[in-house]
Amino acid sequence: NFQFKRNRFSSSSIAFYANGKNDFAFNNYAEPGNPKMRLQHAQSKSLNALQEFFYITKSGANIKLGWWGNFASRQIPPTMLMAASDAYQNDQTQKAFLSIEKQRRLLHLKGKILYQYDYLKYNDSTQNQNSVSKSQMLTIDLEGRVKLGSNGYGSFGLIQINAGANSDGYQQYVSRSQSALWLSYLQNLPALKTNISASLRQELVAGTLIPIIAGIGTKTQLTKRLQLLSQWSRVYRIPTLNDLYWFPGGNLDIKAEYGYAGEVTLGYKLGNSRYFFEIYGTAYSRIINRWIQWQPLSTQVWIPINIGKVRSQGIELRIKTNIVTGNNSRLGLQANADLCSSKNIDPNDINYDKQLMYVPLSKYAATLSFAIFNSSIYLGSIVVGERFTNSDNSAYLPYYYLINAGVSQELKFRGRSGIIFFKINNITKTYYETIVWRPMPPRNFEIGIQIKI
Repeated sequence: NFQFKRNRFSSSSIAFYANGKNDFAFNNYAEPGNPKMRLQHAQSKSLNALQEFFYITKSGANIKLGWWGNFASRQIPPTMLMAASDAYQNDQTQKAFLSIEKQRRLLHLKGKILYQYDYLKYNDSTQNQNSVSKSQMLTIDLEGRVKLGSNGYGSFGLIQINAGANSDGYQQYVSRSQSALWLSYLQNLPALKTNISASLRQELVAGTLIPIIAGIGTKTQLTKRLQLLSQWSRVYRIPTLNDLYWFPGGNLDIKAEYGYAGEVTLGYKLGNSRYFFEIYGTAYSRIINRWIQWQPLSTQVWIPINIGKVRSQGIELRIKTNIVTGNNSRLGLQANADLCSSKNIDPNDINYDKQLMYVPLSKYAATLSFAIFNSSIYLGSIVVGERFTNSDNSAYLPYYYLINAGVSQELKFRGRSGIIFFKINNITKTYYETIVWRPMPPRNFEIGIQIKI
């Protein structure tokens, strides 16, 4: 991480490299006797880099110019049902962006241009597959915010997206133009200690107007420490280019999703200079018609289909606390809980009232941390509930839990700073799968260093 600043100009350079062999041992439950084996052909490498330049003009405009790149290469290991694999995938994503931001009296203006290039090469000689995919996207985003009266704010924006892809997975070059105009308004009601916001969005996709998307939200300060938030909106999602054109598997008859979503959140905060505590509980519900889901047609081919109607509802709980335990030490705790029912509610579907594939019924996580001077240590746990692996819920992956721990030390030397860290993941060597027949690593270690120059 290299940073430079002089007068109104500054820059930041960040790079990160990772390399993993991933040849861990596991028990193959697909074989008689569950023999112990070692995962083969699973190495992965990745390089991430970010370069940003910042400049403030004499008139006060903020200009940011940047580039971000991700370059990855990974071998694709065999599943437990396969004897071997020689498949591999190389991919890269590059983004170049320019943004200009300016405050002019009551009006705040911002403009952004983003160009994105994606490249992916997939090779599997055993299946006679060798494909290259290239896609490009140009996004122009203009938005403004203006103060209206003493307690109101209006916002507006215009977005233009042009995307195109040339892929061996498509049978032709495909492109799509997408335009959007959105308006929003925020009204503060001091007497009621409430903010109310409303928004409208109109999109034009490939020359066709889609239904207007509307939303409304509220935020009320019930007491000094208690908040009530709510949000309700219409949902409309068009199929991606892969949904439509990927070969084999793309479905030109796939329809756009539409429906409604709403959530209510109750939050409580308290604290002073020595401790901080907050807890947020959210109840949400979404009903989506023509839900788009990719499902296996065979072991090698997946296709997108529309599920007539899906209801996704649940409860999310978030807890965060920090306590100053001494002049140079502090104790922290973060905990999350998610309960989710995401079911097919189309009575005419053979899979009526079934949970969607790979959507866990429950997820829990907690992390306890302690920091003193420039050192810190943490202990964390994750519990993921069962996930069904087919549409009729006749097969599933069982729940699993992981325990992780780590330490870090901040370093300072001759005006430079950095962090060295060590992590132990899956301390208890829990066997688990996130995708059926693909084992995940048992106990493993990470060590790294971050340097700011």
